[in-house]
Amino acid sequence: MRKGAIDTDTIGKFILFVVVLAILVFFIISLMNNSSSLALKTLMLPKLW
Repeated sequence: MRKGAIDTDTIGKFILFVVVLAILVFFIISLMNNSSSLALKTLMLPKLW
């Protein structure tokens, strides 16, 4: 395998990790702000699409 392919794979996993982390942080902040209805609506959006 070439080094470029490994680097691309690593970057892809890093981006995925950052996205998941951001979603978790947003969800935790929403719960802390007692706006669980907003968090539920955000979770329901992908199902509506």
